[in-house]
Amino acid sequence: MKKAVRYPNKQLGMTLIEVIVAVSIMAVIAVTSFQTLTVAIDASELSRNSMKRLGRIDRTWLLLEKDLNHAVGHPRRGAYGDKIKAFEAPFEREYIFQVFRAGRSNPLYLPRTELARVGYRLEDDVLWRDMWVDPGNIEADPSTSQKLLDKVEQVEIHMLPWSANDPSMEGTGWSEKWPISQAEDLPAAVRIRITLEDRGEITRLFLILKEDF
Repeated sequence: MKKAVRYPNKQLGMTLIEVIVAVSIMAVIAVTSFQTLTVAIDASELSRNSMKRLGRIDRTWLLLEKDLNHAVGHPRRGAYGDKIKAFEAPFEREYIFQVFRAGRSNPLYLPRTELARVGYRLEDDVLWRDMWVDPGNIEADPSTSQKLLDKVEQVEIHMLPWSANDPSMEGTGWSEKWPISQAEDLPAAVRIRITLEDRGEITRLFLILKEDF
């Protein structure tokens, strides 16, 4: 009886070409996934930065609105008896405008006045808000200096007197300086236009509510 001839079993596996193809496919998938992840991260970072920027812009307008809504229409006497106007624009060239405002926060109920003087200035493309807690001391340095907004190319301000015939935003009667002759201590409205490097022009109109203080 003849013995069956046994042949060695063939090893099951991948050829070199198949390995190269598989590795190439995995490399393409890895690169594509990495690029997709990078784009997603960049988009998320860009979105966060944009939201922060919008938040700073909105906060700037909110501070301007609060200061103008609490404007006090009575001039004050300085430490040396000189008269400080209730609202002045521009103020000594350095400031876009300065105004007396009431309603300064006093959470600890300290025995002090709620009156303050605030001024807005543009320096090196940055908009600043300065505040004096001793509003009558015109020579004193600001008590606080707050950085509001960067990348600011220009800030324009126009005031509307109460006697103006056309109170519309783009109508006649607006003045680039305040006070003007035969005008009240406070204007009826203030129009502010801020030109930003990344957002262009943004304009807001603020009505002035006379506050007795």
